[in-house]
Amino acid sequence: MIQHSESIANLMGAMLKVQGTVDGVRKDSRNPHFKAGYASLEAVVDTIRPACQEAGLVVMLAPGEFAGQCITVEAFIAHAASGEWLRSAMQLPVQKNDPQGVGSAITYGERYSLMALFAIPAVDDDGEAASRPEPP
Repeated sequence: MIQHSESIANLMGAMLKVQGTVDGVRKDSRNPHFKAGYASLEAVVDTIRPACQEAGLVVMLAPGEFAGQCITVEAFIAHAASGEWLRSAMQLPVQKNDPQGVGSAITYGERYSLMALFAIPAVDDDGEAASRPEPP
C-alpha cells in the first residue's frame, strides 16, 4: 500500500534523478539454503544513498505492528526541500516467532521495499557484464 502527500511533483522529479543514476544493486550475499545470490539490505542502501543525497531525498525504514504472525514494514521517502513524501507499508509473514525470525522478515521487507520504490533490480556481479562488448 502506498500513501503520499497531496503534491508529489518535486518528489517524483527527485526520484527520477535517482532512477537515472542507479542501474541496479549488486548481489553481494548468498543464501546457502537456496544456493542463490541476493542483494543485502546494506548493498541496497549503499547503492541508493549517494543518489538520494544528491537528489535531496530522505529515506527512512521502520518496522510497524506485529500481529497474527505478520510484521508490517514501512518505507518513507521525503523530498527535503519541499516536504513532499511517500509512504509504503507491507505485511510479511514471520516464519519463526523469535527475535531472529522477526528481524529476518523486517530486513527482507526493507530490502524489497526500497528496490521496488526505486525500481532497481538486483544484478549479478560476476564480471560477465564487463566482458561484453559495448553496443555500436
